[in-house]
Order: sequence, then structure tokens, then C-alpha cells
Amino acid sequence: MTTREASHAGSWYTDDGPTLSKQLQSWLDAVPSSINDISPIPQPGARIIIAPHAGYSYSGPAAAYAYKSLDLSKWYATAHSSVLRTSTNTTFSKRIFLLGPSHHLYLPTCALPLPSLKTYSTPLGPIPLDTSTLSTLRSTNEFSALPLDADEAEHSLEMHLPYIRHLLSLSSPSSSTKDGFKGLIPILIGSTTPSSERKYGNLLAPYLSDPENIFITSHPEYPSTPKRTKRLPPIPLSTIVSALSIERAWGR
Repeated sequence: MTTREASHAGSWYTDDGPTLSKQLQSWLDAVPSSINDISPIPQPGARIIIAPHAGYSYSGPAAAYAYKSLDLSKWYATAHSSVLRTSTNTTFSKRIFLLGPSHHLYLPTCALPLPSLKTYSTPLGPIPLDTSTLSTLRSTNEFSALPLDADEAEHSLEMHLPYIRHLLSLSSPSSSTKDGFKGLIPILIGSTTPSSERKYGNLLAPYLSDPENIFITSHPEYPSTPKRTKRLPPIPLSTIVSALSIERAWGR
């Protein structure tokens, strides 16, 4: 098996591709150009977001505020170079790191998808995994292997895949590596300790400092209205890992 199936499609969100694409775009289009003191939207340079992972009937519109805030100018530069006056030979090493808490599998560590997996499926099309970066992370021997059945049972990562695939389709005709997209790096967070959180933070810090990488943190909390969204101060990566670990312990 080389593909993780979209196991929550048809229940937590629609499994009809065209309907899903229109739904996601309508939520993105509904996001205003400014929110409270945050202006403009998207935020220049924004490449780290926290977004909910509940069913789309509850969290879909709120998640759009997070995804609309991402600065995807480098993504669009590859596909629409003439518009942005960017060289057509420019290649961006673009990756998306997706971090989410484990709800079904007890983990004292963080886990990565099985090496045999090459793509994550969505009703909008597949998302390739960055097998090279995943292999590098596995070589540290600090990450557990995520069994496929536990991977497909988990929703905290899957609920972000349609938004990710939709944004990729907007920035280029496909999400293949030839368009500059290196792939997705899913990381499932277990019941970590403060020391292990610092360790994982240090392991991921070089990727976080790379301005061409995007980090998406999956979280269950979402405001009753997106207008409550506020600008947050800088948060250490180890703190994000810690927060997801605590959420896993709470079983949310």
C-alpha cells in the first residue's frame, strides 16, 4: 500500500471532489481583507498557522481564516511567474509540515508515516509525501512508525488535507515535484515530555527557519466566530509540540 486513503471523506466532510472544492473556495472567499488589527490578509511572510480539525460543518469556515492568512506568494511565483515578475527558471523548495495530536494510538513519542507510503489521498486528488525529508527525520531514530490503520483512523491530520490540496491546485495545475512542491511531512504528536518536546523542537527548528517551508498545526479549538481571531506572539516550536501532547492526553 503506497497511499493513505481519505477515510473520513463522506462523513466528516463531503467525498464529492467538485462540491468540496466549491465549498472550500466559498469559505476562503468569505474571509475579509483585514481582521481586527491584522491587515492585510494574507499576512506578508506568514507561513505558520494553527487551524481546527473538527468536522467541516463545525470548523470549515473558521479554518479558512487560517489558510487565507498564509502568504503563498512564492507558491504562485512558480505557476504565475509573469504576473509576479519572477524568473520562470526559479525553483522553490516548498514543503508543508503538518503536525497533529494522536487521538487513537498511544504514543510516548512523535510518529511518521510508514516508509512505504508515497501519497495521502483526498477527494480533490493525491498529495505527495516528501519522502526524502521523512527519511532524514526517520534516520534520527527519534520518531516512531505510524501504522497505516492508526494513520487512517486519525482525523487531526486528515481534516487539513483538502485545504492543502485545494491551495496546491490554485497555485499550480498539479501538486507534483516538477512544479517545485517537494511534498507533505505529516507528524503525529504523542504524549511527550518537556525534554522530548525540546528535542523535537530542535530537530524541526532548521526546517522552521527555512522561509520556503510552511508549518500547519492542527488544533481542536476554534472560535465561535472567526472575528475573534487575534495576532499571537511568537511561540517556540517545542511549545507547539507540548500543546499537542497535552491535547492528546485530554483525548480531544
